[in-house]
Amino acid sequence: MFLETLREASLQGGVAILVLYVALKAIPSLSPKVRVWLWRLVFLKLAWGLLPFASIPLHVLRPPAPIEVADDSYSAPVVPSADLAPAVAFAAVEPPRQPESFNPWFLIWLTGVGLVGGRALLRARSFGR
Repeated sequence: MFLETLREASLQGGVAILVLYVALKAIPSLSPKVRVWLWRLVFLKLAWGLLPFASIPLHVLRPPAPIEVADDSYSAPVVPSADLAPAVAFAAVEPPRQPESFNPWFLIWLTGVGLVGGRALLRARSFGR
């Protein structure tokens, strides 16, 4: 489940980065402050997709079995029997999966994020001097 979330957040964030990059190349007259805030919003989009509450699976419960009523006689109470088949077929609901203990793809992704973040930090420090 975490890999699906990571994949979805990366894909959506990549599309957002590409769209912003093309937009900024098409409109070079934007002020640097606006450009910085647009990039900050895109990176917030990336981080938002990784938050644990961003995608919570909600399972739909089955409705109670329908009660079959005789034609026009309402005098006797109708008790549902066990041999009645439900009127609608329901899809099986998957039980929640346990989180994976170790995933090498997550480690590779985390290493890449660390390298890019460290490089950006070094550039920011050298820029301030």
